[in-house]
Amino acid sequence: MKLINLFKVVITLVILFSFSNINAQRIYVSKKGSDTNPGTVSQPFKTIAKASSVAKPGSVVVIGEGTYEETIKPAKSGTAGSPIVYTSKQGEKVIISAMEALSGWTSDGGSRWKKTVNWDLNQRNFVMRGTTVLDLARWPNNTDGDRFTLNSLRNDGGSQDQVSRNAFLTDREIPNWKWSNGGSIMFYGDRPGSGWTTWRAWIKSQSSGRVNFDAIKNQNWIIGSHPPGDFGDYYLEGIKEALDYKNEWFFDTKTKTLFVQLPGGVKPKNDEVKMARRTVTVDLQGRNYIHIENLALFGGNVLIKGTGNKLKGTKVLYGSMT
Repeated sequence: MKLINLFKVVITLVILFSFSNINAQRIYVSKKGSDTNPGTVSQPFKTIAKASSVAKPGSVVVIGEGTYEETIKPAKSGTAGSPIVYTSKQGEKVIISAMEALSGWTSDGGSRWKKTVNWDLNQRNFVMRGTTVLDLARWPNNTDGDRFTLNSLRNDGGSQDQVSRNAFLTDREIPNWKWSNGGSIMFYGDRPGSGWTTWRAWIKSQSSGRVNFDAIKNQNWIIGSHPPGDFGDYYLEGIKEALDYKNEWFFDTKTKTLFVQLPGGVKPKNDEVKMARRTVTVDLQGRNYIHIENLALFGGNVLIKGTGNKLKGTKVLYGSMT
């Protein structure tokens, strides 16, 4: 008798579970859809934002193949028993991208091309061509194309650890360009007995073979253990004069103009070069019980603060490029 009752309970639970799945609200999104559609499988929405605006506890947002240049930001929370789920359509590849494809490039003379945009992410500006990460215009150049090697030079002198303001680094090879116009120094210190570390600083002024900057760090030991006067590897970056090599970029903050130089000096094809447009791909702050499943998130942070928020089968690429 007890076995029969247990069997009835199991069957009832299976039926209830199946019934809840059948009746879960499915909202469909497709690159070929329209936000004036009802969001059904045959008439999907075009944007995830539209689907998010109507999703409610228990909704499953099914996203069709393609790259979506927007942020997943639900309008409502799910519940413990009825989360809101964002997932790719079965067997299809979906990318949620913080990047924006750029078209309409014009010549800046020589091998450089330019495109004006209407945003600026400051130190979060980030540029790619296809699968290649472009370098912020730098000297010396990244000649081996490997982002995991410094392609740096060794300085020949500089200020010591007691100097924090108006510190300096010298190297007779440094070009006398306007480095103080937004340029910075990356220094890799390796003083014997002090281990190693890297630090950066904005360049305040320059002269032939010398750059000046403030070496003020929250951890005083950084400069105390690795001042430029004890030598290290370095490179300079961030000014237009340094835009002179393949796969480099520079951004003019005053005019909001992006400049690039590609291999062979070729003009970028439409949508070939992408620039970071947003800093976040998924924003679940203030939301609970949201599940992100089987998606690729590209070029931006994932903010999941909340209760019951989950990522499953999700790949995050270039989440925080600075």
